[in-house]
Amino acid sequence: MLKIVPFFIIMFYASLISSGFFEGDTYGNNLKISIILPLALLFVFYLYRDLNEKKEVLSEKISFGLIAILLPKALFLFLAGDGVESFPVDIFILLILVLIHPLPAVAVYTLAMLLLNAAHAFFLSDFNAVAFPLAYRAIFMLALVAVLETFLGKERSGKKELTERLDGLGALSSKIIDEAGSKDAAPLAISEEIKDKLFLDSAYHLSSAISDSLGALHDMMDAYSCCLFMVEKKSFKLVAAVSDSKGLISDIPLAKGENLLSWIVVNDQPLITDRLSDSGSTGYYKGKENAAAFIGIPILINNKGSKAILCVDRAEGAFGINDKKLLQLAGSTLRESLKKSAAVEKMRMEALEFQAFYKLTKELNSTLDPNKILDMALKLSKEVVHYDLAAIALKGSTGEIHFVKAIGEGAEELLKDGSKHDLSIFQWVVERGQTYQYSRDLMVKKVFPDMPPPIVKMGSFMALPLVVVNEVTGIYLTARKDRKSYTPYELKLIEAMTAHVSMARANAIVYKKMEEMAVTDGLTGLNNHRHFQERLSEELERSDRYKDKLVFFLTDIDFFKKVNDDYGHPAGDKILKDVSKILKSSIRNVDFAARYGGEEFAAILFNTEKKKAIEIAERLRRSIEKTRFDIGDGKTIKITMSIGISCYPTDADTKSLLISRADETLYLCKEEGRNRAYVYGDVKERLGGNS
Repeated sequence: MLKIVPFFIIMFYASLISSGFFEGDTYGNNLKISIILPLALLFVFYLYRDLNEKKEVLSEKISFGLIAILLPKALFLFLAGDGVESFPVDIFILLILVLIHPLPAVAVYTLAMLLLNAAHAFFLSDFNAVAFPLAYRAIFMLALVAVLETFLGKERSGKKELTERLDGLGALSSKIIDEAGSKDAAPLAISEEIKDKLFLDSAYHLSSAISDSLGALHDMMDAYSCCLFMVEKKSFKLVAAVSDSKGLISDIPLAKGENLLSWIVVNDQPLITDRLSDSGSTGYYKGKENAAAFIGIPILINNKGSKAILCVDRAEGAFGINDKKLLQLAGSTLRESLKKSAAVEKMRMEALEFQAFYKLTKELNSTLDPNKILDMALKLSKEVVHYDLAAIALKGSTGEIHFVKAIGEGAEELLKDGSKHDLSIFQWVVERGQTYQYSRDLMVKKVFPDMPPPIVKMGSFMALPLVVVNEVTGIYLTARKDRKSYTPYELKLIEAMTAHVSMARANAIVYKKMEEMAVTDGLTGLNNHRHFQERLSEELERSDRYKDKLVFFLTDIDFFKKVNDDYGHPAGDKILKDVSKILKSSIRNVDFAARYGGEEFAAILFNTEKKKAIEIAERLRRSIEKTRFDIGDGKTIKITMSIGISCYPTDADTKSLLISRADETLYLCKEEGRNRAYVYGDVKERLGGNS
């Protein structure tokens, strides 16, 4: 019964939004707020569950996503009404849900959002009049979801596999060695020892074998605790244990004569005793435990003298000769397993490296800023592989390679001079899409003479291609002073890292383009009308707060309809593009230009005096007048522009009045002959009743 409650809640709020309940003045604001509040509380509840990973059922995920759509929609309609377009808000919400929820849920969200918008339009307006915009938005949303899911699909699949592997390796690491700190602590840099003989699967099987062996011993010997310790230089490290106690010590100082483990190491022989006066004498209990008898044997791990201790204790009954033989047999089995694996410390290091790799991918997924992703990649990659210099170079539009980010010794010099060289090594990497490795043993300068000096000074380096959908977009460089070559294991680790960096950056670029599309006019590249209205409101508020002046331009191309009639709409589109370029070049970089609609353009000049505004308007008008506009087929024509100007707060003290007075002034320009620029304050007497 409880599972269908969210469904009825969602349908209730969807019907209110569709019917226009939250818009206009029909109902009191207090009533609307009291109805929105339960939805907000339900959203907070689901969000809390989501953040604490208590929600795993797909239906609950979908409920959360639908509520996340309804709440902003209700708030937006309540605050803005139906006079402001909500489509960008819908896109923003959909982008967030695509990034955090799986494809089946995203499909439901997209369909729900489209149905909600269609129902809202059906109730409140002439549906036939808005059918085409709704269809356009539906196509845009579906295309957006398809593009993002294409980029995120592989990343999610890889992340799932990596998480599963890390969970197994993390469990093994906790048995092998006490990490002496939080799991979230910064991992160590990669070891420079050869690591290509140790793989994650073998470590997993080793952990399973040790745990199974200890579990069998625990049952057969009626033990209280069964433990395996590695003997280090100054301590005993707990590798694995099957125990009825929760108070085992995993890192025990190696002090001669202070405990039974130390006695076994010093004497290098088995020890059996049934006279434990205190369980603390074993050395591996934090407090008093129910252990009365003890047996332990040393195990030789390898020919270098590395040792481990296998020990068992029980609450009642002494250990006998058969127990000793059984323990020695188990020790022999463990020894054979451990001989074929890497050292325990080596596995601990690799566990930390994989944790570092997981941390890197997690951090990369936390931002959608392409620039920040590159910074994170360089900073966090040092937790994956040791380097003295790391850098990222990107391929330009014409195929050239230039370094954009660098960290470590010689980073500034590389960024300053790296683009001045032929960079033939990196061109080779980009052209072939292959990794290039170098160590001091190779005479690389004779093969590639144009190496940047910071890299020449290094003892070894690797340059790896950054690949997105089979296209090389740049390179990742890691270098160190050590002449020792990078190992195959390090290569695999860095290749996996660069793949995640490439994908994360590609996703961020797609997201940024989608953001730009939401606020940009597709033809001219200027800001669109909706974004202009939002920006003007913001700047008027800022002007009120800081007592700044603001100037508003409203422009119109003279006789533009005749241009379209005489030469066709393609010619008109070319003129609109060229005019937008002239407009943008005529104002300052800090000012704001937009396509207001049709052949009308608008501009906001910040903190500008009236006199300066007139100069800018005249410069713009003359530039348009003097330019011969290419309309195709070798033809050019001349056009003119009229400009209406209003100043804030001298000409108007509200947004609507500022726009209307600029529009009135523009109309006067048209009436008095066109190709002129008027300021409202100078011509308001000629406007008569309209002023």
